[in-house]
Amino acid sequence: MEKQGKRDYRRYGMTALVIAANISSWLYLGWRTAETLPDSGVALIWGSLLLISEWIQAGQSVVFYSLSLHPSRREPPALPLQPPAVDVFVATYNEPKHILRSTVAGCRNLEYPEEQLRIWLCDDDRREEVRQLAEEMGVGYFSRRTNEDAKAGNLNNALGHTQGELIVTLDADMIPRPEFLQRTVGFFTDEKLAFVQAPQAFYNQDIFQYNLLQGWNIPNEQDMFMRVVQAGRDRHNAAMYIGSNTVFRRSALAAIGGFATGTITEDMATGMLLQAKGYRTIYLNEILAEGLSAESFSDYIRQRIRWARGNVQTARKWNPLTVPGLTVAQRLLYGDSVLYWYSGLFKLTFILSPLAYLLLGIPVMQTDVQGILTFWLPQFVLSAICFRLCTGKMRDIFWSNIYETAVAPAVLRAVLGETLFGKGAKFEVTPKGVTGQRHFFHRRLAAPHLILLMLSLAGLLVGSYRLYEGGGGEAGAILVNLFWAIYNVGGLSGAVLLAWEPPRMREKERFERSYQAALTVSTSGERTHSFEAVTLDISESGCCLLLRQAQPLPAHVGVDIFGGEHHTLQGRVVYCDNHPRGYRVAIAFEPMEKPVFQLWIREVYGKKPKEAFPSMGNRFGWLDLFPRYISHLLLRRLPKRQQTGRLRVMGAFQREREAAGERR
Repeated sequence: MEKQGKRDYRRYGMTALVIAANISSWLYLGWRTAETLPDSGVALIWGSLLLISEWIQAGQSVVFYSLSLHPSRREPPALPLQPPAVDVFVATYNEPKHILRSTVAGCRNLEYPEEQLRIWLCDDDRREEVRQLAEEMGVGYFSRRTNEDAKAGNLNNALGHTQGELIVTLDADMIPRPEFLQRTVGFFTDEKLAFVQAPQAFYNQDIFQYNLLQGWNIPNEQDMFMRVVQAGRDRHNAAMYIGSNTVFRRSALAAIGGFATGTITEDMATGMLLQAKGYRTIYLNEILAEGLSAESFSDYIRQRIRWARGNVQTARKWNPLTVPGLTVAQRLLYGDSVLYWYSGLFKLTFILSPLAYLLLGIPVMQTDVQGILTFWLPQFVLSAICFRLCTGKMRDIFWSNIYETAVAPAVLRAVLGETLFGKGAKFEVTPKGVTGQRHFFHRRLAAPHLILLMLSLAGLLVGSYRLYEGGGGEAGAILVNLFWAIYNVGGLSGAVLLAWEPPRMREKERFERSYQAALTVSTSGERTHSFEAVTLDISESGCCLLLRQAQPLPAHVGVDIFGGEHHTLQGRVVYCDNHPRGYRVAIAFEPMEKPVFQLWIREVYGKKPKEAFPSMGNRFGWLDLFPRYISHLLLRRLPKRQQTGRLRVMGAFQREREAAGERR
């Protein structure tokens, strides 16, 4: 009862804050429209474009605030006494075999009646090694002669060869947790339910976390959409199908002719068509599967371009404003989703507008410092606070500036090309399991940001000089545009740093776990030694153990890990070194048999703690980013891996074997 009271007070407080932020925004826009437009010429055209951009963004803010204030909260019902038959489709095109093996092992760990569950590898690349993997893992395999309709065609092909009442779609890298079906299937007692969507979550760091050296100090860039926006859309029966981590009713898909084709974002189109058909949909805001986030700046941009073009294609074929069957709220939300991909135009307008004044002398608005302090500053402060709190501290306006600036040039080019020329974009799979041994700078992708950054810095110099000279009666306007340009420099600098790729040495992600363990080494004859240990971290392919003190170790060792279950594994010592609490040993596992591997995947991914999604906490945008980035570069040191120690201990064991031979 006490918790409910606190929740109510928080909701009332947030509602009041949102109302205040919206009122201040409308007052600001009213003042902008009535008082600040230039009189004529290029200044009027540019100023009008800027004003239109501000109006559109204000409208989108109203939609976002309404979604964040009233998210759905679902509690999964229990499985029915006679659970329906389920077909699990793992769609793949060119993903590496080791990634598929992990996903299939995760599917084999699903807690569901075995006789009611079938798992299928849907291979659109017709690879013999994938067919063999399916046979090895004991799952079904589908391929087809062509790649017609890309992923949608692949799924429709599998749909036509299976009979399960329910269909699960998983991307090739999305490893489901064992309880995935137990938490979703119970909803389907509702005969009008078309699908249950769980969020896409990621077990690796995205490019903002990794390239900007922030780690888990900031959330994944997609968390806000997955945790806040989707839960708000669910309140209006408008949750988007996002291509994976979804359970469908087969009969509902049949009613719309299967997965939508004719667009490279078949997921958005399929979900919208099901809702237009009158079906209900559910968004379960709970992590039930995790995969790999885009691992390079180029892959991230390529992914966003595909989504942007796909949204435009979908809107052209099934305009959400006119397609029959959608409610007013659904039309508004899908229309807003399409409009979002044109935000690159608005962002570039915001970046270029202060430069027009500082470098060219073109005033895009007619105002003074008093007007800015009276109308702009209150709405800016209120909007910044409101946005941060409405996202659960997953975002702030400064990080959003970096996110939007990073994709603006490429996405704008893509949506304008798709809108004006309707070029048929090819479906491209986002690469998974990317590794690299060296730093790399994406010069081509960063070129627009570098040019805009140089222009902005030049604008700051020119504006500062004009201010130093007295400003010629325009000191107020110069100050306003200088502040504006500084804000833009922050976003552009973040985008340029993002294009500087640090090495990605590891093929598999590590997870911090503290399990009891034992390290077993064999000596001559039947003799073995066992050392107590604790895991520092684990991964699919290895672990890091902490021993109490340094021990002589051979190249190959046995490892017993006591996590949720007891795992007996074989491995080789990669390196060992001193640790503040003892002696650290890194081990790479030897290849595992299917039952052992399947159980280990369950431990690594299925037994992960139910982590809360990270938030920004008390960090303040790029004012925190740049000091953290610089300090990380200055303080980062590679661990000293004592390879000589391993050679020494191998020699000790060799001498022991020789002594044993002499005794024999």
